[in-house]
Amino acid sequence: PQGRDLPELRRYIFGDSVDFVAVKRLSLRVFAPCKCREIQGKIQPENPKIPEFSLSENPENPRICPGHERCIPIQEIVETLDLREEGIETLLCYLELHPRNFLELFPPTFSRCRIRCSGGSRQLRELARSSPPLAVVLARERSAGQDPSGSVEFDVISLSDSMGWESPLVKRSLRQLQWNSKGTGNPRNSLEILGSLRESLEFNHSSETGGKSGITVEFLELSFHFRAFGDLNSQELDSIVEFLHSRTVSREKEELRKLRSCFRAFRSVAFQSCLPWPPDKEEEEKSSRLKELLREYFERDGPGSDREDEDEEEEKNLGIAQDWESQIRADIRHFLAIHPDETFSGRAIARIFHGIGSPRFPAQIYGRDRRFWRRHLPLEFQSLSRLATEEILAFR
Repeated sequence: PQGRDLPELRRYIFGDSVDFVAVKRLSLRVFAPCKCREIQGKIQPENPKIPEFSLSENPENPRICPGHERCIPIQEIVETLDLREEGIETLLCYLELHPRNFLELFPPTFSRCRIRCSGGSRQLRELARSSPPLAVVLARERSAGQDPSGSVEFDVISLSDSMGWESPLVKRSLRQLQWNSKGTGNPRNSLEILGSLRESLEFNHSSETGGKSGITVEFLELSFHFRAFGDLNSQELDSIVEFLHSRTVSREKEELRKLRSCFRAFRSVAFQSCLPWPPDKEEEEKSSRLKELLREYFERDGPGSDREDEDEEEEKNLGIAQDWESQIRADIRHFLAIHPDETFSGRAIARIFHGIGSPRFPAQIYGRDRRFWRRHLPLEFQSLSRLATEEILAFR
């Protein structure tokens, strides 16, 4: 009844929290600019001034970029954003739900391909004569001043997008190189297309032993796979960031509201002590009341209007008191002084003070220092994150 388990349960909610900077970094990575407008201007020299895309749905002013197939390595983006893989995938799903359909999400796939030939660079060049994807890769290597010596590694998703092929077809064409030294071009019939689509659903590495042609083809680096536009203007990018950040904030508030609702429900039917044993009639009444509260909890779609004011008041009461603020700031400065080589965000420090591990700052390492781990667990997470951000800026 004292509610001392609430801070522990809030940790699971704040473990999925996302700040505005992380949302913006992800959005800029997903909607990286393309060269569609530049290419369109070269194709139509008589009309180089291409009209900008309007925020209104105007059929006379269509979008120039048709959308590009792209990928983001999972391990890299997890380390960059300091978010778990499932959290980033949730953000991508939110982007897919945008009413403007800026993104189409695909299942994760291996984005890099490594080809090794036992016959060296000569065999690699001969193989490129009958394999269009490999020929494009070698042409790019030569234009960059590099001469592959029997092996080459490249981004297969970027390659397929530049060629105008579907990535499953490109992967199938490359995979068959280790069994057929003559290479493969475009699929010749519908059976080959269906076979390539079936192979695209497999998330296994290619065989690490050379095939009949003495060639090894491996697919590496599991990545998020999607199709997105690359000609978004600054207003559209800002609207996407605001849309995604508002979704994450509303989700966090909703989870906290549900937690407080459950706490109030169980507290209203709880006994203050187990002795003396309560009468059977009182037990039945509280049991019926609890069943009714749980049924209302699961049947309610959104936040209850009768509790919104009370929830907002509870959030205000969870703020940091003035007499505690100086001590918290001192702890943050002490923590930053101990780890001068690390780059922390306000959210990362708040997680450590709440005892929440993250990909960049795991509990196995930072949980050993009990001077900071879980030190300020009862304090409100967002206020703690704000103080940490202010101290980080002052520390720099």
